Amino acid sequence: MRDIVRYLGIDTRAQLLAERLWQYLDEPSSGIIAAFLRHTRQSAVGGLLDDPIIERLMAEQKEHWCSLFNSGFDEAYQRRATLIGIRHRELGLDSKWYIAAHASIKARFAEELLLRTKFPLPLKSALLVTLEKYAAVDLAIVLSSYSSWLAD
Repeated sequence: MRDIVRYLGIDTRAQLLAERLWQYLDEPSSGIIAAFLRHTRQSAVGGLLDDPIIERLMAEQKEHWCSLFNSGFDEAYQRRATLIGIRHRELGLDSKWYIAAHASIKARFAEELLLRTKFPLPLKSALLVTLEKYAAVDLAIVLSSYSSWLAD
């Protein structure tokens, strides 16, 4: 984990930018996550999602993204991210669906940042780069739990 964080250049400045990014995305994230889950329900994997699961996933998704941008990649965050991969694998959800879902939400976050903020361009750019780096760490952790299971 530390190697990936260091490789991506996530330092104190990036951590401050991540917290600022979540301050902005916190409110719109609920709508973004709800739209994502509605779309997912219409997809090939939508049969896994009934109303109670959707309600639970909305809260868990928001909590996960909040934790990603605010935890400093602490042990609790790492454990939650690993459990996501384990749960998805246990459900038989192919990792390609997780990657696609992750990209979908990340793209909506980027659109929100780029199109709906009045931040100066250098700040938008720094926040977008931070979003990419943090999403990459998150994806790496979750997918490593998929692959570690395959190796076991």
